[in-house]
Amino acid sequence: RVILFLLSHMEFDNFCYNTQAYMADKLKVAQPDISKTLKSLELKGLIFRERTERGKVIRVSAVIAWRGRTGKEFEKRYAMDSEHIVDIREAVDSK
Repeated sequence: RVILFLLSHMEFDNFCYNTQAYMADKLKVAQPDISKTLKSLELKGLIFRERTERGKVIRVSAVIAWRGRTGKEFEKRYAMDSEHIVDIREAVDSK
C-alpha cells in the first residue's frame, strides 16, 4: 500500500514530499510501520531518500514509474536507478 500511495502522490521528476506521519495517517497504520516499509523499498531500489531545496523527500525509481518530461533527464534517471534495483528472483532465491 505504501508504494501505491507514493505513486499516487509523486510530483514532477518522481518526488514525493509527504511526511511519514502524513502517510501513516492517510493509510491508517503506525508511523514505525511506514518507516520499516520505506527502508525495505529503499533496499530493493524502488525508492530513494534524498535532500532537495525543499528538504527531505522520497523519489520513486524511474524504473517503475516516471512523471516528468521524457528525454535526457528520464534516460539519466532510468540508467542510474536501474543499477540499484534488486532482481526479485535473486531476493527470493537468497531466502
